[in-house]
Amino acid sequence: MKKLFISLIAFLGLTVAFAQVTVPNAGFEEWTDNTHPAGWTAAFNQTFSVNVYGMPIEVPVDYNAANQSTDAHSGSYAIEVVPQEINAFITTVNVPGVIQLGQFNTTALQEVDFSSFDFSSFDITEFVAGGIACNELPLKVTAWVKYTTTSDTLRAGVVATRWNNGTRQTVAQGEYRHAGALTEYTQIEIPFTVCGGMEGIQPDTINIIFSNSGREVDANTRLYVDDVEMVAATGIYDISSMPVFSVQPNPATEVITVIPMENSEYALRMYDTNGKLVRELYNLKGETRMDVSSFTKGVYFLQVKQGDNVKTQKVVVK
Repeated sequence: MKKLFISLIAFLGLTVAFAQVTVPNAGFEEWTDNTHPAGWTAAFNQTFSVNVYGMPIEVPVDYNAANQSTDAHSGSYAIEVVPQEINAFITTVNVPGVIQLGQFNTTALQEVDFSSFDFSSFDITEFVAGGIACNELPLKVTAWVKYTTTSDTLRAGVVATRWNNGTRQTVAQGEYRHAGALTEYTQIEIPFTVCGGMEGIQPDTINIIFSNSGREVDANTRLYVDDVEMVAATGIYDISSMPVFSVQPNPATEVITVIPMENSEYALRMYDTNGKLVRELYNLKGETRMDVSSFTKGVYFLQVKQGDNVKTQKVVVK
């Protein structure tokens, strides 16, 4: 099994031409419900058919590592990241709570050989993928965190990748670790380190990942995260000036309506999780209806571009 937190992540991506991007829901003020922060992934619910000593066994996994918390650094809410308990046959496994901008790679989880698997080495952070579209490499990511633990290690990572001739390359990455508690909100920094041979190359995808523990999981550990920012060479990406829009309904089956909050011209782009552009509309004003009935069921990323600003929202087609 792969051992490193960042360098061995399996990546998907989104190729875009938009010039600037910001962290979605950076202050964790927007929630679908009290366990699903908008723009971030902390959950999956899936039944895995795993091979155990030559026998296929169905294992249901309901993973949800996020709680809405009023213990915030600023604003009304932060995200509380909690460990998860998975019942695997006759064994109960505590695994880290993970939140990210990308998706959980459930295909990789499906391929784990549990007949020879060492549960003490299990690390859910090795099974994350994707991120948000971004074609400018930031200098670093900052966040305000608070950490309650007796024996665990807070972990955070950033990774920037790009597609190149059908292959996903890692352009830059970084990791932050802190052993022990942080009783007050503390700002952490995760600098990007450019990989060898990638100097001057810009990414197309960036993922930010927070984990409340390492491999030795304390079920009582709690990580609180708030006010995440990507810092570029020209300064902090301006979150307050980003355009705001809503999508109704979401999930959708036939048609979605995009409702911008600003009465200015905008463009839409819809990408699937493999980075393929599936719909593109320009010179729009006011509400826009988009037919998604022909789309394959699954997760998509809808981007609104107004001027130099871009905001991305996840859309589910059922």
